[in-house]
Amino acid sequence: MASSQRPAARHPDRLATGNRQAPRPAVTRLLAAAAVAGLALAGCTSTPAAPTASESVPSTAAAAPPSSQVNPAATVTRPITIGYEAIGSSKVMAEVYGKALEEAGFDVQLTVPGQQADFVPAMAAGAVDVLPAYAGVYANYLFQLKNGGADPPVWTDPLDAASAVNDLGALDEIVMLDATPANEAAAFVVTRAFSEANGITTLSQMAEWSQRNPLRLGAEETCETRPYCKPNLEKTYGMVVKDFVQLSADGAVVKAALRDDGADLGWLSGVDPAAGSPDLVVLEEDKPLSIVRNIAPVIRRGVATPAVVATLNAVTAKVTNEQLGAMVQAVDSDGSPVGRVASEFIAAQGLGDGRYSGPTKVVGVSVAQPPIATASGAAAPGGPLRISYAPL
Repeated sequence: MASSQRPAARHPDRLATGNRQAPRPAVTRLLAAAAVAGLALAGCTSTPAAPTASESVPSTAAAAPPSSQVNPAATVTRPITIGYEAIGSSKVMAEVYGKALEEAGFDVQLTVPGQQADFVPAMAAGAVDVLPAYAGVYANYLFQLKNGGADPPVWTDPLDAASAVNDLGALDEIVMLDATPANEAAAFVVTRAFSEANGITTLSQMAEWSQRNPLRLGAEETCETRPYCKPNLEKTYGMVVKDFVQLSADGAVVKAALRDDGADLGWLSGVDPAAGSPDLVVLEEDKPLSIVRNIAPVIRRGVATPAVVATLNAVTAKVTNEQLGAMVQAVDSDGSPVGRVASEFIAAQGLGDGRYSGPTKVVGVSVAQPPIATASGAAAPGGPLRISYAPL
């Protein structure tokens, strides 16, 4: 394949560039209008919980707004490394950000999937540069990390969550940029047959049922301990959870567990195609529960150049629930290559040519992770971040 030199004018802040292969034209385009009809999103209108006096609450007023998190002194002298979690939307957004940065003239590489806790030390050490994250979830995690596991406030506005991240991550030189319009509000689901047989359409009704029939909750691993999931179901609704059934984040897996009686109540992302399945019912959150789950890129200030930040923010502004849902469905349900889907989105939104040259390079990363204090004050065992090479 012929190689060509990127014009220097497209990345004036960059110190070193290299020859790049000219990508092949995308075979098809993802239509922006390909909305996933009937996506049922859980509400996201809860009032932030009042923190206790012992909690170190970040000052949202003191932190700069996300859009201004540019570092004029930053330079990019090597490939930008993007991490992502083992969730369909995280994988898609990592590729979308990566393809947009490539269009802007930067070299990009991905890690294999990791956990949110893995990437915090990796970014602080400079081994990972960008991470698509849920604004509220990431703010909650950083708050607990910096406050010995204390219960965090519940952020329901992406601007407040991003400002909190920028305050909490200041010492680690980690900042959060603008958040997407897409808000992956959590969806708690049951089978339609179960809903109709028991007359259950709300979480309060499910909680009443669980008090007579302690239930099995099926969800990804983080749901068991994150404040927005199992703990809040128990605290806010009085839900009686007998067993936690650990599943992958794939909505199809959650749906299968419910169908096969492996779980009574399932949790999945509101933009997951399974949330719109006629076989499932999304239970109404009749009491405040959800935290904001708009996706926003977290970036090391060392690479937050004006060109990089502008590129990421331009992509972020275009991602709606319908478009994110369509991309996740194309990858997870239809089996389309994630790099091609990302390139087609870039082209459809006028963010670049959308040229697709195959899978993005994947690299291995290993970063020591320090012990993290728990709520009791005891130190939990630390361990290394081990992200090894694996084909996607």
